[in-house]
Amino acid sequence: MKRKIEVDDEVFAALQAMAEPFVDTPNSVLRRVLGVDVRSPSAPDPSQEASGAETSGDATEATVYRLEAPGISATAERIGEHGMRMLSATSDLRVLPSLSASNRAIRHRLLADGAFIERPDGTYELSKPTDFPSPSAGSSVLLGRESNGRAEWKDARGRPLGAR
Repeated sequence: MKRKIEVDDEVFAALQAMAEPFVDTPNSVLRRVLGVDVRSPSAPDPSQEASGAETSGDATEATVYRLEAPGISATAERIGEHGMRMLSATSDLRVLPSLSASNRAIRHRLLADGAFIERPDGTYELSKPTDFPSPSAGSSVLLGRESNGRAEWKDARGRPLGAR
């Protein structure tokens, strides 16, 4: 069932700032921010088997994406239609003013839950595979600023996720 809601210009602008251009709708941004239908590693989406996979003959292999930036290194794979499962990561987890409140909340939750643990050198390491509601949420948390995950995450050939 679909319902209509009215939001003021400020709320709409905030939704636009959190959206992935040409991908998100206001509803998909709200679902991501509210955590509606965000799957955990213990409850995978049955449809994710084909998502983010490359097929060669009869074999299917999940594509692993990489994000590299100064002081940051991570790998992830797609889950479901929009999600991203981070497999490994090291980052200084710095936070710049452009990081949205929703991504700050994700970052805070991951630190509180022990998904990121501090290393002796002051950087953080991912302690377990961790799901993100979108590629942009994962890249934004790592980079400490809002980012377009479809441009930041790249496959082994260096092609951005969004080019696939």
